[in-house]
Amino acid sequence: MYNCLIALRFFSISALLCGICIAQEPEKCPQSQSDPGQILRQSPQERRGQRGQGSPQDKNQADRGRRPEGNIENYLKYLKEARIEQIKLRLGVSNERATTIATKWAELDIPIRRIHSESMSVWRQMQFIIQEASPENEKSRKIQPLNEQYRSLRKKLDEARHSLYHDLPKMGETPIQQTRIMFLMEEMERKERDGIRAFIEKREKKNPD
Repeated sequence: MYNCLIALRFFSISALLCGICIAQEPEKCPQSQSDPGQILRQSPQERRGQRGQGSPQDKNQADRGRRPEGNIENYLKYLKEARIEQIKLRLGVSNERATTIATKWAELDIPIRRIHSESMSVWRQMQFIIQEASPENEKSRKIQPLNEQYRSLRKKLDEARHSLYHDLPKMGETPIQQTRIMFLMEEMERKERDGIRAFIEKREKKNPD
């Protein structure tokens, strides 16, 4: 039983890190034979032993996986799989119940990821204005609406995160389950953040300015 739990934990962490890797640079994601998520990463053509050229549908799916939106979909898929495994492990619930909780988690995540993406876009625009060679009063004129937009987005982000941490733990049937869900949320958010940071740092070392 203990070995089984360790295996579940390893798979969920591997799935999460693989998802991060795929979302950033799918063509560089390692294809180790011992990777428990390898079969899931393979395209239908690869699972057939790469016989023939594959159907048009297979090619469309492969092209989609190389596009940014396809990478994000892959990442969210692996993230959900990791969450399901960890929910089963921590709460001792069935796969069906774990999937229900993970699905709700993903739904509550949608506005957070959308608002975060919008806020980072505004942040980059403000950085560009700050660094441009123009008078201070001109910079102030340009940056004021962006400053207000960014603060509004930050407020919305805080509200969306509050909804996540208020609503998702309620999926637990007992106070101890609810607390375990909160602990799991914090842990996986940290792992996701650390994984992305480590990947970015590694990429920057390989491609210094």
